[in-house]
Amino acid sequence: MKTRFSLFLSLLTLAALTLSLTVAAQASLLSLNVTGSLDGATVLTTPGGSAPLGADTLFSYHAIFESTGGTNMGFGYLYPATTTFDLSGHGTYTTSSVSVFLSDPSSSFSPGSYLSGIIAINGDGMAADNWTASPSFSMSAPTPSLLSNPDLGMAGGTISFEGGVSLSNLTLGSAIQTAELTGASAVPEPSTYALFCIGLGVLGYARKRMVKREG
Repeated sequence: MKTRFSLFLSLLTLAALTLSLTVAAQASLLSLNVTGSLDGATVLTTPGGSAPLGADTLFSYHAIFESTGGTNMGFGYLYPATTTFDLSGHGTYTTSSVSVFLSDPSSSFSPGSYLSGIIAINGDGMAADNWTASPSFSMSAPTPSLLSNPDLGMAGGTISFEGGVSLSNLTLGSAIQTAELTGASAVPEPSTYALFCIGLGVLGYARKRMVKREG
């Protein structure tokens, strides 16, 4: 019985440690949240075929990334991300094929402003351009911030999503892009929660047994 109890106690400790590491990792996760519109010339491709959007179409996306894992491109930083893209009236799509791109006013690419967007490895993608960030942040160590005072954004090329979906001939519409960096949460695996709960149950059972023996 003592050996079993020690085993389950070890499992409980492991699960608790995993949960604590997950919580610690959440502190460096950020989400780039952008809204705007795509011009009707942008082409949506799905397994059912391809066609231009035909009219200004609103979009929003949330790109979750690790704020300490950026790559210095010389004129900005790239952060591997998982992006959820909602295209109004068409659907919600997911991709890990684009990275978050961030630059700050010190960048030679867009001096004086903040660029934030999603970019594929070949340079295709879209970005919002804002003159103000509150609070200000560094492209090498981004923190939560609300970007405002927008200028013209940029878009071009193709973004590919899971399930054979893509947006090509990317062209921004008339809606001004809004952008914000917020904290993001990573959800622990269900198996971690299960292991933790099992451990608690075993400890409760063992305690009852000990009380009965003492009685």
